[in-house]
Amino acid sequence: MIISLTGFMGVGKSTIAGLLAKHLYCKVVDLDKQIEHEQGMAVSEIFSTKGEAYFRKLEEQSLEKIIKENKEKILILSLGGGTLMSEANRRVIRKNTRCIYLRASLKLLTERLMTHKGKRPVVDNIDDASLHEEISTLFEKRKPGYEAAASIIIDVDGKSVRTLLLEIMSIFSGTDFSNPLNNNSL
Repeated sequence: MIISLTGFMGVGKSTIAGLLAKHLYCKVVDLDKQIEHEQGMAVSEIFSTKGEAYFRKLEEQSLEKIIKENKEKILILSLGGGTLMSEANRRVIRKNTRCIYLRASLKLLTERLMTHKGKRPVVDNIDDASLHEEISTLFEKRKPGYEAAASIIIDVDGKSVRTLLLEIMSIFSGTDFSNPLNNNSL
């Protein structure tokens, strides 16, 4: 079974994915980090040198490969914030994973992204005064993809990482993770 985490940049997908994998004693893959490893350059470099369209194509290819290689395993997969803009990616995620959409308010996302500028290629060149409006526009563009692929939606505002982890674990309580191919309880 593959559990994928989606949501806007800064929502905490990578953090939650890593902790969830530790609790389930399974592998975790961060799609953006996988692409960086395969390409030998940071996502921000790929965006600036080859463009977003090129990156999105790499993303589709990497996602297909990860799903294919881990179909018969337990895996936590952290998706990039824009991964589900692609209909092909939404189909792959819906068909092959239990997708959890970590949903946050625009206020929380803006606060988090203000402190992480320089690490997010999509918002790096936006001045602080325009950041909320740009995030709002981008979020509205991406939201339908998150909702279309999600099996489960969890609101993150006001919750600690521990609380979110416990909420996710409770969803899967009673799930037999020893046999990912024979799990009809999900």
